[in-house]
Amino acid sequence: MIKVLIPYRLLFLFLNVRTALWVAAGIPTALCAAIALMYAAGITINMISLFALLITLGIVVDDAIVVGSGLRRQACDLFDRILEEQRKTQSPPSQD
Repeated sequence: MIKVLIPYRLLFLFLNVRTALWVAAGIPTALCAAIALMYAAGITINMISLFALLITLGIVVDDAIVVGSGLRRQACDLFDRILEEQRKTQSPPSQD
């Protein structure tokens, strides 16, 4: 059971909580969807398909981390611009 929780602990250690939650939700979702599609297509889980499934899961997790970090950066930039405009509009008029 401890081995299953290691990736989730690492996600929460290195990412912010919101990004880590989205990535952590994507891991079992991608795994269950892949297994369901394999079952529907009649593909058995042998060593080659298991290896391919793990590599694909790594790609999905990596993409989720990149997208989550990019969205967070854009949200921070937007928030900074909003605060700057708010400061400009709330400053007292100059005495010229």
